[in-house]
Amino acid sequence: MKKVLLIVLVIIFSSTLVLGCSSQITSQSTAKEIVTQYKNQLYNITDYSRVDEIFSQSEEMVRYAEVFKGYLTEDGYKRFGANGIWAIPLRASNEGKFYLKMTSIDFKNITEESNKIIMEYELNLQASSPETNKTQSLLETGEVALIKENNTWKIDHDWFRVVDLFEQELGMGQGAIMKF
Repeated sequence: MKKVLLIVLVIIFSSTLVLGCSSQITSQSTAKEIVTQYKNQLYNITDYSRVDEIFSQSEEMVRYAEVFKGYLTEDGYKRFGANGIWAIPLRASNEGKFYLKMTSIDFKNITEESNKIIMEYELNLQASSPETNKTQSLLETGEVALIKENNTWKIDHDWFRVVDLFEQELGMGQGAIMKF
């Protein structure tokens, strides 16, 4: 009888351990996917001339920025809009006359608490100029924090070092950090 009880306890303990670990892996996988989709949306500029159209009408600016609402917490979205984060890649692409896309993202250090995940990342961007036929690779580093809002992982903060090309095109100081 003691052996049976011991076996049952071992099975229950093992199951709890496996389920707990898989829950953490699932949370991290979900968070990575959200950040990847958000960054792809932010850095997928296929028509740099469209910027004038977007900035010429406030309704267009609102509509463009609202695309990011599903990735961000309510407070994060307010800061994202107020700090103009959504406009940085658009403005830089327009000024430099280049297309932009994210080619990869690598998550470095991941810390998970009960309802918060913090991830350091490096992402690679590719800027292509149709006028000069030049392609440039760019590296962005940053840290993103996600929290559970309405039982869904959402980005609350994103701190990143602006890539050199953006600094040049937008006249930012070297080593500029953007955050919301």
